[in-house]
Amino acid sequence: MPTPTPMVPRGTLPIPKLDCIDFSQHFTPAYLGNGLIGLRPQANPLRPAAALVTGQVPGSGEGSAEAAYPFGTDIIAAGTSLLDNPQRVTVIKQSLDMATGELTTHMKFAAEGLTLDVQVLQFLSRSAPSVACQEIRLTALAQAQIEIIPRVGSPTTFGLALAQPQQRSLRIESGQTGVVHTLAAVVPAAYHPQPQAHAQRMAAWAGAVGFNELSRLNRQAWLDLWQSRIRLSGDTQAQRALDAAFFYVHSSCHASALCGVSPMGLSSAWPYGGRVLDDMDYWLLPAVAPAAPDAAQAMLRFRLASIPSARAAGLLLGLQGAMFPLQAAAGGEEGCPPADSAAGDHRATPRVALAFWEYFLATGDEDFLRRAVWPVLSDYARWIESRGRFTAEGFEIVNADATRNTAEMNVLCRMALTAASQCAATIGYDPPGAWAQLAGAIVVPVDGATGAIAGGDSLAPLLLHDPVEYGALDGELLRRSLERQAQQTAAATDGPAVAARAAAAAIAGDRAKAAELFHRLCQETWAAPYGLCAGLAGHPHDEHLTTHAAMLMAAMYAFTGLRISAGDWARYPARLPQGWEKIEIGRLWLRGAPVQMTAVNGQRARLSHH
Repeated sequence: MPTPTPMVPRGTLPIPKLDCIDFSQHFTPAYLGNGLIGLRPQANPLRPAAALVTGQVPGSGEGSAEAAYPFGTDIIAAGTSLLDNPQRVTVIKQSLDMATGELTTHMKFAAEGLTLDVQVLQFLSRSAPSVACQEIRLTALAQAQIEIIPRVGSPTTFGLALAQPQQRSLRIESGQTGVVHTLAAVVPAAYHPQPQAHAQRMAAWAGAVGFNELSRLNRQAWLDLWQSRIRLSGDTQAQRALDAAFFYVHSSCHASALCGVSPMGLSSAWPYGGRVLDDMDYWLLPAVAPAAPDAAQAMLRFRLASIPSARAAGLLLGLQGAMFPLQAAAGGEEGCPPADSAAGDHRATPRVALAFWEYFLATGDEDFLRRAVWPVLSDYARWIESRGRFTAEGFEIVNADATRNTAEMNVLCRMALTAASQCAATIGYDPPGAWAQLAGAIVVPVDGATGAIAGGDSLAPLLLHDPVEYGALDGELLRRSLERQAQQTAAATDGPAVAARAAAAAIAGDRAKAAELFHRLCQETWAAPYGLCAGLAGHPHDEHLTTHAAMLMAAMYAFTGLRISAGDWARYPARLPQGWEKIEIGRLWLRGAPVQMTAVNGQRARLSHH
């Protein structure tokens, strides 16, 4: 089936198709994902490989779990097994087509007295995200009788079924090609009380639809997503990195996802065991919402379903309202390991609250505003009222280790409380006067010597959420603080911080510094051959979605001057890194309407309706 080619403006690089011909011991496997299933096919993609499925493992507190690899297949030719004789298999080339989410592999299988040309195509369906699809094309130079045997395990906590689970025989004439399709259905326990039985139903459905139609629908879904591609003029390296970021972020998010999105997506269960961090709310959601608002809403539905456990978590500390966990298990409850000191970090609560408000500002979804955004923001307001205390300094937020008034936490709390007041007014409620008073009283510590925010090392990410718009910070105070922070360095393994500092440099007018930081991030986190983001220390072969989302946010918001806002999104003049001529996005969903965006340095971005 020919691959449709997305229409791109003249001079724009095509969407990457990344090839690999070196399968040494340092080979980093591809990552195929669709938000429900994640696979890491090996160089020989028919061999058993790492597979993850979203959903809880009973009793483990984890948010994703290993499942059987659905594409495991043995080929018996002339009495020789492909899987049992890896020395007879030569992998010639493997290619990941980011335009369609397809992995293709070309191999030679030297059976006893017979050589087979083997072409394997694999993808995870976006139109039906419980379905995994594989096509094997076998060509022989002599007549051959081939046996195709599925080698798929049987997970106990997930459903996994094949449309054709039995062994198949294939007779191939000399010079002819035989085709075998594998259609597998994977049903996480979170989706059905009898996942194996339902997987069998879904596999039968997939078989009825057929490989060709599933392939067409998958390609159509990806091509639709790529309309929101961030297109650069003047920087091919950054374009390649942003394309990979877009591909992997959207490979890990889906409107059908029930269990949230982990920082590693479904590329690896480690180091978080698939648990959902507030990275999803703070980094992923703003990066995803303008391109795929339904996938962004799925993230919030995960949080919404966890409100009872969030309220219970607050009550255990004598607090009112909802207190969201830093590391959530599949049901939304706290999943942080007991010995992990991060369990006392409460930044997740204002970050989650802010995500709900930003989603409404991005989509204008008034139904979701009333049934979801308001319940979360009003619960947040009750939580922050009980979380801090008034002193002579103002309203102070004290941590379990006796530290107080950390800059990022307190600014976030100001922003989220302002959002709660704005939400109340939007739906026709009179917000309690105490909320506005409290927001203004939350202490933001200032260093008297520098006039900058004290301890504001993590302030740069806030730029992407515009604290000045919320009245949480004075613009001049923010400028002084960011200038001081710009003198510091951040390791590339702290990818989001590097992306945020590139954004801060651009906003401050230092285009050269912005380009230097962004290029450094692109280079040092690119994991060949398939552009996975090695943005987390100790995990160079896994996808770190948070870093990729931060790169998308820097390009989409900070550099263009766009901000998610109740008014005009083109709030500030574009500040592009040096060498970038312009940024274009073919389609952004802005309050339910598709718009095109063009940003040229020094000018406000131009937004035009399709």
